[in-house]
Amino acid sequence: MHPVTLLTSLFFPLTAHGITWGSLAPLPLALGAHTTVLLSPTQLATVGGGLAGGGTTDALLIYDIPNDMWSFGSPLPMALNHPNAASINGKIYLLGGLLGTAIQGRNAIAECWVYDLHRDEWTALEPMPPGEARGSAAVGVNSDSGIIYLAGGVRGANRETLDIVSAYDTVIGEWITPPPRARRMPAPRDHAGAATVGSELYVVGGRDRMVLKDTVFVLDMDDVEGGWREETRKEAQMPTARAGLAATALEKRIYTFGGEGNEEVESGVFNQTEVFDVERGVWEKLGAMVVPLHGTSAVGVKGKSRGDGDGGVIYIPGGSVAEGERATNYFHSFYP
Repeated sequence: MHPVTLLTSLFFPLTAHGITWGSLAPLPLALGAHTTVLLSPTQLATVGGGLAGGGTTDALLIYDIPNDMWSFGSPLPMALNHPNAASINGKIYLLGGLLGTAIQGRNAIAECWVYDLHRDEWTALEPMPPGEARGSAAVGVNSDSGIIYLAGGVRGANRETLDIVSAYDTVIGEWITPPPRARRMPAPRDHAGAATVGSELYVVGGRDRMVLKDTVFVLDMDDVEGGWREETRKEAQMPTARAGLAATALEKRIYTFGGEGNEEVESGVFNQTEVFDVERGVWEKLGAMVVPLHGTSAVGVKGKSRGDGDGGVIYIPGGSVAEGERATNYFHSFYP
């Protein structure tokens, strides 16, 4: 890996609700439509993505949290945007994604790989089952079983939104078929937010063939035989329907940031920050994002934050400031 030393951290003023936003070392590349994974309590990584002005990158960017420093890992075997990626035991599983740009038309691939941080190398895995290649799926990890779930997603230049659920068993190194009640979501979704709380995968918002959604779908990954459930109470539906949002969980709260499809502003980007209390089953609106973004992703790290609280910190690298190829190298931190 090749380290890249960049700017030191800055902090924005305290916002409403006692929440602090921070600005960390900018990314070496302006990225959008990438995926961010937590490699360890002190490292996160961005996988692939789209570049400012168009094009797709094969970059793997690794961030050292204590030193506020980025480095380049070994490039992805293929340049991808909207990759389906997850981390287990310090390894990154890259399970398909999209080729091309919005202008060129995006096509899904079935190829899969795993990245070993210690060896800094990628190894090919069994490809996705026939007919299941896609990008922009909601990804959940069952850390006990080692199974990664891909829920929904989009494939092809015609933007076909899917409801299918795929599962990759990292222990045996094979794709497995979920039981019938877990095999399909309650409705198709792509560009949804995804977060794992305990053993449950939450799929929030997203869209179905360009129609924005405010839904919350839940799959207990310890009881996939039980299938999906939908939060149908009004207070359990996301206040702002949006797609291309970032989502992550800290403790039993799911935080969502930004998104696309906002017809009220020229950029088309939402600035909303909203949080879902899983135990109470209700949403709360928080202060607006410092910079409205879509096409980014978020990871939460538990423990003492750099703010005044002990609620942990959420990292939000990159993202786009307008619909289309408007990626940035911004790197924001959020302290609940």
